[in-house]
Amino acid sequence: MAPLRSYIMQLLIDSADRKELLARFFIAVVFSIGVFFFEWVSKKSQTVVVRDMEKDLRDHLMDKLFYISANQFEKKGLAYYLSKFTTDIKIILDDGVNNVYENHLFY
Repeated sequence: MAPLRSYIMQLLIDSADRKELLARFFIAVVFSIGVFFFEWVSKKSQTVVVRDMEKDLRDHLMDKLFYISANQFEKKGLAYYLSKFTTDIKIILDDGVNNVYENHLFY
């Protein structure tokens, strides 16, 4: 949307008279409201997707944890599994999912 914003600003600057400026200003306002709306929807959907992915990851990890034998659980220790629930899931979400949204790799 940035190139289109620049084009609209150029149209505003190059307006010949007041009537033309007001017409182009109206277009710029409508465009700005549209961009704001789509960016807001995009941010909200990103929040929902990331939240759901985090919940699914935690649920999947918890399901796997129930099938681990007591000996195997004691061998690795509670700290290992707590690390999976906190640090590792945060790394996956921050470096993986959120990075995709921030760098717009889905376009």
